[in-house]
Amino acid sequence: MAEASPPPGPVARLKAAPSRLRTLIFGSLRRQLIVGIAFVHALMMAVFVGDLTLRQRELLLDHQSAHAATLARALAAASAGALAARDYQGLGEVIASHAIYPELTYAMVLDRNGRVLAHTDGRLLNQHVLDLPARSDGQTHILGRSNDLIDALAPVMMNKRQIGWVRIGLGQQLLRERLGFIGRTGLIYAAVAVFVGIVLAVLMSLWLTRRLRAIQQVAQAVQGGNTSLRAKTAGEDEAAQLARGFNAMLDTLAEREAALRDSEELYRELNLHLEDLVNVRTAQLEQAKEAAEAANRAKSAFLATMSHELRTPLHAILGFAQIMQRDASLSAEQRHRLDVIRRAGQHLLTLINDVLEISRIEAGRAHIEMEPFDLTTLLQSVTEMILPRAQSHGLSLTVMQGEDIPRAVRGDARHLRQVLINLLVNAVKYTEEGSVTLTVTRVEGDTLRFAVSDTGPGIAEADRERIFEAFCQSESAAARGEGVGLGLTISYELVHLMGGQLRLEDTSPKGSTFAFTLPLPAVSHLPAQMAKGRVLGLEAGQSAPRVLVVDDNADNREYLVRLFEMTGIPVRIAQDGREAIDMFQRWQPQLIFMDMRMPIMDGYDATHAIRQLPGGRDTHIVALTTSAFAEERAAVLACGCEDMLAKPIEEEELFTLIERLLGLRFRRAETSETPAATTAVSTGLTFAQRDRLARAAATLDVETCRAIAAEIEPGDPALSAHLRQLLDGFRFDKIAELCQEKKATNAM
Repeated sequence: MAEASPPPGPVARLKAAPSRLRTLIFGSLRRQLIVGIAFVHALMMAVFVGDLTLRQRELLLDHQSAHAATLARALAAASAGALAARDYQGLGEVIASHAIYPELTYAMVLDRNGRVLAHTDGRLLNQHVLDLPARSDGQTHILGRSNDLIDALAPVMMNKRQIGWVRIGLGQQLLRERLGFIGRTGLIYAAVAVFVGIVLAVLMSLWLTRRLRAIQQVAQAVQGGNTSLRAKTAGEDEAAQLARGFNAMLDTLAEREAALRDSEELYRELNLHLEDLVNVRTAQLEQAKEAAEAANRAKSAFLATMSHELRTPLHAILGFAQIMQRDASLSAEQRHRLDVIRRAGQHLLTLINDVLEISRIEAGRAHIEMEPFDLTTLLQSVTEMILPRAQSHGLSLTVMQGEDIPRAVRGDARHLRQVLINLLVNAVKYTEEGSVTLTVTRVEGDTLRFAVSDTGPGIAEADRERIFEAFCQSESAAARGEGVGLGLTISYELVHLMGGQLRLEDTSPKGSTFAFTLPLPAVSHLPAQMAKGRVLGLEAGQSAPRVLVVDDNADNREYLVRLFEMTGIPVRIAQDGREAIDMFQRWQPQLIFMDMRMPIMDGYDATHAIRQLPGGRDTHIVALTTSAFAEERAAVLACGCEDMLAKPIEEEELFTLIERLLGLRFRRAETSETPAATTAVSTGLTFAQRDRLARAAATLDVETCRAIAAEIEPGDPALSAHLRQLLDGFRFDKIAELCQEKKATNAM
């Protein structure tokens, strides 16, 4: 049985009192009308009584002031003789004779200096009054008047000469009595007026609200379910019009209710059919979603598998090519063949990366790496790479960089470089004469604008809207038969990923302009440049670290083992994750290179297990992966690896990582680039080699340049190494300078 709720306490009743009072007074229109009329009557009577009282008060004060002035003059006339004769006793008798007035509060006779000569209060004799007028004009003065007292002052004259003063105070008891009577009378009249007003308001409210009550009764009946009842009122006043409008509304609602019942029946029939259609469509969409997700998973798995299957043999091919190039006993022909192998491998690796890059963009998985870089150096290197090709076409290449462009910025340098190269190569390719201009300006804040303009044939009107579509080429490009129409598409997507938008801003018969803006905030410091040169071994005074190589592919293991052994680093191997754990416990290596995809136990589980073993937290673990997806880095770091190397592994990148993790320093082959060294090594070029090298540099032919470097290595290894260094940095301008120096030297 439910317990009854306790009655509300006094605090709750007190809080609810104002609400109940408002409901009681203003709960209905009739009560509001009554209260309104009563309030107006009361307010009007209050104003009337208050005004009447104020007017009567002023009249009574004027009357009492005149009476006080008359009494003061009479007392002054009576006391003139005694004051002139200095008859102070007579003055006292004069004062005493006027004390018979019941309203007289005080009376005094003063000499001209204000000294009290006679007073109704004998204790105040010989006192001085200080508020007398400075000069007398012979008139009686009212010094003050209020509801309690009227203060009057009259001069005492003798032979038209003032000889003193008479001052009296007249009480206002009679005034207060009369004002009280007027106030009581006014309240009585006000109460009677309010009562009469309430009675009239009640009668008027009953007359005015009787029709509204009829409408209210009909509304209550409709609320109860009786929709046939109507309000019956006659006349043309507002209440009658309201009743007719209310009846019309009820008729309309009745018609709509009947139509609603008909539509509900139709809706139920349609809803049953619609539910069947929705169920069928939902099942189709679910199947399509599952098919799309399965296709996406299959595509991702295919890309990961292909990346692994292609990069794994490439890792061995490029790795052993690097190791074999260390052999000083190789002939020029053998070195040339190794260069061919390495160039072919690098070309295949580039194709693989391009395919994966396009796939990442299409799948929405392209990764942007925001890091500090030197913008000025990037622009210079891009310009130096394109300049020989522009000069071979007879074009001028100009770079216009604003003075307010920061040198050190934060952004994706690799993708920015790729976009600029694509745009500049296209501009040079399709411009027959004139110039190509790269302009870099600041728009606002950290936003920079890059624009590539040319004086070529321009873009036809029909090609402008689809110029950024994949495999789309303009008429001039199709006529040349060059390219497949992916450069602008990839550039457009990369700019979009970096936070900008590539646009064709200007096109005319004299050329076109491709421009984009990118947010590139300035930074205060740039990262240290990676050391260059082939590693020969550890610098003196350092102990070699113990290195463990974990990889299921024998070729990959052998490449790393040979590379470490040639630099004097002790190394051991493991074929899977379990062997890696056993080897770690027995040998305690300082650095582990862990392949992430292996049978039995993969690199993720092995890394996690090693981190739990004693000493595992202090060991450096680097992941080896064939995945080209940068988003895999997060998963690799989450399992306990400190860094990641993508296969095929570049020798320089490998040793730079070891230097950073272990704090070691390696001895490297001299690759310093100084003017003296550049001039000295140029003597190793023959006329034929110089001409071939100059033509290859002008056309950016990397393969031919590397072949010439291999040819001259037996006779001039320093020049060969210097050429390779310039090719690694795409410094074709420096290679062209070498050819010019050789030509000048032979001419001498």
